[in-house]
Amino acid sequence: MAEPLPGDDMHPQIMQALMHFVQLTSQKEGRSQEDVLAEFSTPQGMKAFTDLMSMAAGGAAGNLRKARMLAEATGRVGIYLEHLGKHCPWLLGESSEASEAGEHGCALRDCSGNVQRVHFAVDLASATGFYASRFAVCMPEVKWYASERMLNPSDYLGIKMLEDCIEYMTTAPESPAKGRNPGKGGSQKSLIDDTASSDEDMEDFDDFCLSLGTEPSRQASLLLRGRVASVDVTEDAWEGVQHLLGRCSALVCTSLLTQVGYKEPLIWTDVLQGASPLLEEGGILLLYDSEKWGDFADVAKMSDFIKTQQLALELVDRQEPVDYAGDADGRMFILVFKKTSKTACKSPTWLLQRAEDFKQAGNSYYSNPAKRKHPEEAVCSNPRVQVLWKAVACYVQGLDCLTLVRSDLYKDQHDTADTTPAERERQLALLSSRLYCNLAAAYLELGPTAGTYQHALKVVNLALDCAPEWDRAIERKAKILEAMQRHRD
Repeated sequence: MAEPLPGDDMHPQIMQALMHFVQLTSQKEGRSQEDVLAEFSTPQGMKAFTDLMSMAAGGAAGNLRKARMLAEATGRVGIYLEHLGKHCPWLLGESSEASEAGEHGCALRDCSGNVQRVHFAVDLASATGFYASRFAVCMPEVKWYASERMLNPSDYLGIKMLEDCIEYMTTAPESPAKGRNPGKGGSQKSLIDDTASSDEDMEDFDDFCLSLGTEPSRQASLLLRGRVASVDVTEDAWEGVQHLLGRCSALVCTSLLTQVGYKEPLIWTDVLQGASPLLEEGGILLLYDSEKWGDFADVAKMSDFIKTQQLALELVDRQEPVDYAGDADGRMFILVFKKTSKTACKSPTWLLQRAEDFKQAGNSYYSNPAKRKHPEEAVCSNPRVQVLWKAVACYVQGLDCLTLVRSDLYKDQHDTADTTPAERERQLALLSSRLYCNLAAAYLELGPTAGTYQHALKVVNLALDCAPEWDRAIERKAKILEAMQRHRD
């Protein structure tokens, strides 16, 4: 008589999940499915699988807990920040080199006439958004984007999971970091200055940076949710971030091959091709991944690809921060590429139209009542809150487009002879006021669940900076102040 297969007494859906996991593990590790199944049939193997299933069933909270556990065990947040600080010190406000980096980022004059400089950065294949949110915590002045692929709406993966996880982080339960906030009570300590940090200081910083249930984390996640974009790195054009062409100081892509290398071993070539036009001159692309697939980290082969494709990228750093020799996923390397020339940016006319498109899309989301009787249990936000956050993302990214137009005007770059700078300023003030006021409305409605009243007040004031006499903005500010008073009472 044949022996029963392991798992014969399992619920069919659990068995299906186990076999899917066995198949993926077999493909990734190059072992037979029988060997992998035998390993998971032991008490220890079944416990590991059950733990994974439990975290997955936890939706956003479970996925983020898994991401944090990995980050804590491997020190990856610190590794990434160290290399970003080394190659983009202006993003971290590091010492004199940052103050002398005036060629980086976008200088502009805002609605109030104040001159400022802004920097954009993109995290690719963000999954849960955990690492992108940690970058936003440690670099609050940088406009970080998180991105993922658009997948089947019925699948809790891709951009759907990313949006849900970041929405969860905006209201994560209180869990105060044991350490000190490095940005509180004075200037922020250098994140890469080993001589200035004791072991206790580093533990404090690690705890602060990894904690989700702190106010800096919630505020960073709130801003990041406004910059969630749909990007499939395998596509020729990354439409979700086209407005950032030639403007990004940094792009980060980590552990992509460890996830999909078994079926797309050369996906790193797509990342290089898509990232190059997004970077500003001197900007960097940071990759951290396994050498197991597609000759990743092979300097000669990657350099040949860059030369063949005529990409304006130069490899400036290659490190193996952790020794993973003998690991089934292969050794892990950090590669840093620097952009060596300028890329043509989108024109002011294109950016203005894109901002208008974002406004219309945001209005469509905002006017959608989204009253579903049975919201999906896996998603942390209710349907109305979900569409409000989508509206927020449209309005924020529309405003980013206008920021880039203002930067071009500040540099006296015009693309039409029949539009004077004064006329452009009037166009900008009108569209900015509408986007800010609509964003304030979305933040006002999100106030009871996401605590966004202060953000609503801030952006409605910006709307009034652009259009001081606009009745709707004045009325909306009064509603926001009334709601804030009720909330305090």
